[in-house]
Formats: sequence, C-alpha cells, structure tokens
Amino acid sequence: MRVSLSKYISLAFILISINLFSSSLDEAQRNFDLGYYVISEYLFQDLLDSGNHDTEVLIGFSSSLLYQEKFDQVIELNKNYQCNDARYYRNLAYSYYMLARYYPAYFYYNKASKQENHSDLDLLGRGWSAYYLGNAGLAYSDLELLKSKNDTLSLGYLEDNWKSNSLFLSSTKTSDSYNLNFSYTWIKTQYSLGINWNHNSGDDNKRDLISLQTAYNYKKLTFKLASFSAKGDFKKLYDGYGLSLQSSYIIPSVYFHNNLSLMTGYSYYESLSAQEIRANYLLDFSKFDIACGVSYLYLDYITPDYDKEKFLYHANLIYSPNYNMSLSYNLTFGESNFAYNKYLMPYDNYDIEKIKQALTCLLNLNKYTLLIGYANEDYARDAYSLGFGYVF
Repeated sequence: MRVSLSKYISLAFILISINLFSSSLDEAQRNFDLGYYVISEYLFQDLLDSGNHDTEVLIGFSSSLLYQEKFDQVIELNKNYQCNDARYYRNLAYSYYMLARYYPAYFYYNKASKQENHSDLDLLGRGWSAYYLGNAGLAYSDLELLKSKNDTLSLGYLEDNWKSNSLFLSSTKTSDSYNLNFSYTWIKTQYSLGINWNHNSGDDNKRDLISLQTAYNYKKLTFKLASFSAKGDFKKLYDGYGLSLQSSYIIPSVYFHNNLSLMTGYSYYESLSAQEIRANYLLDFSKFDIACGVSYLYLDYITPDYDKEKFLYHANLIYSPNYNMSLSYNLTFGESNFAYNKYLMPYDNYDIEKIKQALTCLLNLNKYTLLIGYANEDYARDAYSLGFGYVF
C-alpha cells in the first residue's frame, strides 16, 4: 500500500513541476511580449537555473538580453547552451554584428538562412556582414537577392563603393638587373578587368611582358582568368605565351574564413613549355591572413630526355593592424623558374632559385598607396622594391 501511495505522490509531484515550468515560461514570454525585458530576463534565467534548457527558453532568454543590448551576454550564453534554431542563430549573429565581429556574424546568419530558406532578415544581416568584411561577391549576391523581393531597395551604395579604377607603378632593383611594373585595374562590384606591363632588363638581355586579367565573384566562389605575352632578346626563350585559370571557394567559420583555391596554368616558350597545378589554403582572419600551398610544375624541353618535374612550396603571412597599413612575409621553397606566382604572373627566366623570401609594407593614405619591399634569393641575392598606387 505504501509503495502504491509513493508512486501516486511522485506522479503528482512530476505533474505539478511540469505545470510550474509551463506557467513560468508563459509568464516570461508574456513579459517579453509586453516589453518588460528586464523581468523576462530574470524569469528565463530562473528557468535555465532550474534545468529547463528547452529551445523556447534559450530563444526567449537570448532575445531578452538582445533587446537590452547585452550582446556580450548573448555570446556567453551560446558558449554554455547550444540551440539549433534559426531564431537563436539570428540573435547570436546580430550580437556579433553589433560588436563589429563580422566573421561570426556572417557564419551564424548563414546558418539561420539555411534553416529558413533565405529569409529577408538573414539576407540583410549576412549581406552587410560580408560588406564590412570587404567581400563584394558575398555582399552583392545576398543584397541583390533581397532586392529581387523588394523593388524599393537600392544597391547604388554598393555599386559606388566597389566601382573604382586603380593605377600602380613599381620598380625593383638588384645588383645586376632592374624590373619596372605598371598595372591598371577596373573594378565594379563582382567584376574586375586588369592589364599589366612588366619590363625586365639585365646585363645580358631584356624582356617585356603584357598580362591581361579578369575576375568574377559569385557568392562564395571567385574565378580568375589571366593570359600573358612576352617578348625579349633572349633568342633561346622568347617569344612566350601563357594562359592560367584560378578558382577559389570560401568556407565561413566563427573566427575566420577558410579559402581553398586551385590554379592551373600553361606557358609556351621557344625552348620549352610549362604546365602547372597549384593548390592553396588560406585562413583569413580580420587582421591576420595565413596561407600555405604547393605547386606541381612540369617542364617539357625541346631537348630530348631533359624534361623536369618540380614541386614548389609556398607560405605567406599578412598582418593588417588597420586599414592604412599591411605587412607581409612570403616564403617559397623550390625552383620557381617558369612557374606562376599568386598573382598569376609568370617567373619567365632560367635563374634557378631554391629559396626566396620577401618582406613587403603597404601604406594606404586616402587614395594613395605606397609600397616598400625587400626580397632575398638563396641568401645571396638582394632585391629592393618601391611602388606607388592611386585609386580613382
């Protein structure tokens, strides 16, 4: 009889507890709907402390904090309680956005968008997060989709912001040669076109190279196509021609973007042809970029049985403390002659460099850019660079 009575008492206690939880949740939600966010915060906090970690409690608690602009507490809440709901992700994304932390803002707006099939709020938040990350492809595709749903929305500010012409002139000097480089680039939102002229002159020969480049950004994908033509007085090598294609894909994460890229290139010279495949992986933080990659290069010489296969290894570190300054360090292992660099420009020479290091400082002053660079090849040959740019 006692056992039966204890069962009834336990059952009654469970039913009362469930009813209390339900009543407290209703009360917390009612205060939130009335705009009493401080009261709703404490009521949701009590529910969490009592062990109720249901989705509606987490969403209600994060919303109460959000409306009080307690963005840090919303982020801290997510560290202790996970919730797979679009509304919770949206609260989290907005909190990061208001704290100017645009990588996690984009990441959580992206998760919310996948659940609710590109809702207007998520498109707007994700688009502006990408805008402040400086990624035209991501921003424009989201906001353009939003515009298709709302005819009154204007994207003129995007088109004006990412519409520019830039000129850049640089010179590099070594002990036995100098290199002059001039480039012009036209950019409009997701598209860009560029032309580059490079003149190299040494003790024994000189060479002129012209390169044409075009790029297109679509959402998380970027495609870049480049071609070059080179002429010089080194008869065993020139004339030379080449074509290269690069594609890259962004994988967003909470603290950085992963960028995977693949490049394939072909170059033809009078004495050889070169085929290359290059894979790169980039961690794009807000102030740091860290990249590494590997290239496979096959050189097909006219001379029989002289063909070569090479592997090149690349590493790059860029530190940008603010918009006005950027410092970069680049390291390459392997024989890089006749390979493409990361800008899809060829190293068209017979000089075999096994180790190449470069330090570069970029200073942006309004519409002007100043470049100062130093490079060393095989710990023996030094090169100094100076460049000027202008954007209009």
